[in-house]
Amino acid sequence: MYRDSAGRFGTIPHVCSYEGAGRHREVISNTIFVPPKQKLENYYWKIFTNTPPSDPEVRTLRFSIFSVVGKLLVEAKSPRQLSRAWAHSLLGTFLDTSDLIQLI
Repeated sequence: MYRDSAGRFGTIPHVCSYEGAGRHREVISNTIFVPPKQKLENYYWKIFTNTPPSDPEVRTLRFSIFSVVGKLLVEAKSPRQLSRAWAHSLLGTFLDTSDLIQLI
């Protein structure tokens, strides 16, 4: 997701991502709470579907670092600066970089 959105107008630049590690450099995950595959049926709540997934969902803790660019809208020093920042945020919402290049 970060790789695909890199360089798009209005997105925060991604610096790096990494897995979180515990005190002994072990990956932090939910594996100790996930039941074995054979007992998955006993722990499954039939809320959205009646059949449990074929594999249990294992998740790991991940951290992402982003490069911050710009300022908050409340930091505008004048109505003109606020209007310009608001217009830029609207452009970033509705257009991506390729659309802007075509407009220019």
